[in-house]
This record gives sequence, C-alpha cells and structure tokens, in this order.
Amino acid sequence: MIHTKRASAIGMIFVMVLMFAACPAKDAAVAVNRYATALSSIQDAEIAAYQSNTVDNRTHGQIQIAIKQASKAGRDLNTAIKVASSGGDPQGYVDAALRSYDDLVTALKPSNNQSLIAAGNAAGDLVKNAISLIQQLKAQKGGK
Repeated sequence: MIHTKRASAIGMIFVMVLMFAACPAKDAAVAVNRYATALSSIQDAEIAAYQSNTVDNRTHGQIQIAIKQASKAGRDLNTAIKVASSGGDPQGYVDAALRSYDDLVTALKPSNNQSLIAAGNAAGDLVKNAISLIQQLKAQKGGK
C-alpha cells in the first residue's frame, strides 16, 4: 500500500513537472534570462576588444549605448510575458524589444569583430525564441 501511494505521488509530481516545464511563460522567462546573460557576455567581450585596441573609441561608445538600449529589450519581453499571461496583447512590447535588439546588431557591425557579431546573433536567437514563446502564451490565453 505504501509503495502504491509513493508511486502515485511520484507519478503526480512527474506530471506536474511536465506541465510546468511545458509552460510557455516559464520558458519565455528562461529565454529572457539567457538573453540578459548573453548581453552581459557581449559587453565583457566588447570591453576586452576595446582595451586591446581592436575596437576604436567611436565604435566602442556606440556599442555601449546600444548594449544599454538592448538591455531594455529584456524588460520589454518580461512585460510582454506578463501582458500575454493575463490575456492581453503583448505586441507593442515585443516590437520595442526587437527594435532595441536591432540597434545592438547595427552597432556591432562596424566593429568587424566576428566574435562580437556572432555573439550578437546568438543573443538575437534568444530574443526570437522568447518572442515565439510569448506568442504561444498569447494564443494559449486567448490574447487579442
């Protein structure tokens, strides 16, 4: 009897974990967090490139401004998750996040630093993943 209850409890926990793991809101939040981590890595790499004189002063300044703007994409995406979770339309926040990210990509190109550009593209994949999950959440919640 104890083993049956234990097995049932373990089965129930497993189902709950699967349900939680499949939650678009959680997955989107994880993607946004990964984006923030990627952005921090880009900033560290850009500063190292600047200090080694492989990025000039002007480009360095533009990239730093763009990184600051790109960090707003994370906040916009988090707000989009909240809006979509409540059944609202997150599109304005999604659009703002994409604009912030696009500005970063534009600022990274003049550096001609392939590592920075690749890191920027990888961060973009995380933004796009978060947006896809937000759109799933919106559809799930019957958003407008």
